[in-house]
Amino acid sequence: MSARDDIAAHFTSGALADELLDAYREEVLETAAHWLEAVGEMTAPYLIRTCDGPRRGEKATAAAATATPTPFLEDARLRTLHDAMRTQPGQWRTSHARRALRDAGFKGLGRNTASQFLRALVEKGLATAHGPEDGRFYTLSTTGKDGRA
Repeated sequence: MSARDDIAAHFTSGALADELLDAYREEVLETAAHWLEAVGEMTAPYLIRTCDGPRRGEKATAAAATATPTPFLEDARLRTLHDAMRTQPGQWRTSHARRALRDAGFKGLGRNTASQFLRALVEKGLATAHGPEDGRFYTLSTTGKDGRA
């Protein structure tokens, strides 16, 4: 049984249920269209994935309830690199960053570009640089630029 059928079962008139559900659907779609226009098509899937909470009947895990929210990153490559660092914690060197971005489908990334993305994460307080310039590696920060965990 679909959600629409489940809702319609609570009405004595199927036509009234359909009319109300169609009106609600139009309202939701109009709101979503305005929202998509405001954030942009490239950003919307990331925000939806980030903001999407547990569904009705699901419980959030204890860790999820206290977890630091994923920061908003405008650049898709920077966001992809940050996500990769979160899913594979440890020491990240320029070669690791290049490989992660290449595996995600980004083309034409040299060492300098990968290094710039790692430095950008440091500037945003999302990563920490370690070691001398010729042997530098990066790790995910445990605190943000504002000092919050």
